[in-house]
Amino acid sequence: MDRVELARREFQVLPLLGWIYEKGLVIHDILVEDPNLFIEALCNVFLPHNRDKSETYNPKPEEQRRAEICYRLLKGINKIPGQTEGNQINDRVIKKWISDVRTKAADVFRTAVADEKIGEILAHAPKDPQDDGWPHQVVRDIIEILVNDGINNGIMVERYNMRGTFTKSLYEGGAQERALASQYRKWADISRSQWLRTADLLDNIAKGWETDAIREDERAEQDKLRDN
Repeated sequence: MDRVELARREFQVLPLLGWIYEKGLVIHDILVEDPNLFIEALCNVFLPHNRDKSETYNPKPEEQRRAEICYRLLKGINKIPGQTEGNQINDRVIKKWISDVRTKAADVFRTAVADEKIGEILAHAPKDPQDDGWPHQVVRDIIEILVNDGINNGIMVERYNMRGTFTKSLYEGGAQERALASQYRKWADISRSQWLRTADLLDNIAKGWETDAIREDERAEQDKLRDN
């Protein structure tokens, strides 16, 4: 079975899969290879920004089903364009994919949502094998070149979401969140000498975790008072 046929079958059975099995599919590889297919999926989920917002849009059942499947497909992407074995990224491939996606998104009036989705994908970039910093230097270069708030916001939101489910011991407070903040601060320090916008982005993610740590500390203290 060739990749296109396998991807078609994955699309058909996706509604039957649990969320845990929705990553690493062949169709995800194709989405980050083919800008046209990516934009098609995007259009199935999000309405154009130039629509008449005074009118209520009521999708047909088949459109609703397709939108739900494509939404899950887009959320399941955990590999970035041009990524190869050994955490390497083909600079030319990823930059062309992003450029093509943004151009095509503008043609169908979905620029803002496309930028955020690009950011969500870039959030899955590997660490750089040279300096062990995150994200990979190719992605840092892209952040510096594009200077795009939508893409940066997509990266930040997805990095928070990538934490997934977690557990805490009783009265633990914000120790886990501080550890995450410390990691992002270290990555920011690695980027600071050459990738200032990336360092700022990483610092902002760290600030978010530090805010969460304070909130968890307060919750732990409230729990202690309640239990005593």
